[in-house]
Amino acid sequence: MAIFLKGDTHGDLSAVINFIEKMNLGENDSIIILGDFGLLWEYNRKREKEFIEFYEKNYKCNIYFIRGNHENYNLLNKIPIENDLGKVSEHISYLLDGKVYILDGVSFLIMGGADSVDKYRRIEGLNWWKEEAVSAESVQNTIINSCCHIDFVLTHTAPKSIVEEYKPLLCTLDLDETKLDRTSENLLDVLKEKIDFDYWCFGHFHQDVQLNDKFFCFMNDFKDVQQIIQKKDYY
Repeated sequence: MAIFLKGDTHGDLSAVINFIEKMNLGENDSIIILGDFGLLWEYNRKREKEFIEFYEKNYKCNIYFIRGNHENYNLLNKIPIENDLGKVSEHISYLLDGKVYILDGVSFLIMGGADSVDKYRRIEGLNWWKEEAVSAESVQNTIINSCCHIDFVLTHTAPKSIVEEYKPLLCTLDLDETKLDRTSENLLDVLKEKIDFDYWCFGHFHQDVQLNDKFFCFMNDFKDVQQIIQKKDYY
């Protein structure tokens, strides 16, 4: 069983399909998209339905995704929940905030969401939703209920302290930093200080980079979690 992490796909899953074929991944393997999955986006759902039909007919690898800021929350919130998974289809599932999932003996804590840096030019309910942000309630509940060590924390954006420390790498489209909403990143900072974890992986910043021994940013690359655990072939 192999588990791979990948950054934002924004509805374009061609690289995911190519990787599944290249690696010959099957029903015992999984790919986790770290937010901005984007398949559930268009209201007529034509592209979504066509892809799901194509995928389920041809592939068995499990695709999981956490929520990002660029998701259609009107559609995301309608996904039926089965056994703590949002079931898009048989092999495509949405991982829920605050849940700890165990895959192949590895624990993953999920805390999706982020604040769009360009939300001022988006239209609410069309291409922006206020539900995009990290949930303060989910963070608080996770801290209250946290009682064990976590192997991986999976988020869409990064904690504020990490964004600040690695600002040259985690850029924000040359926007005025003083005008950006950092609420989600501040909440993740609180979470970071209150839980015990080995690795923290996120997307959002469209970079493939290992920041330090614990923090990894993903975009195009697919990284086997066992490579991270065994400290082999980072970036």
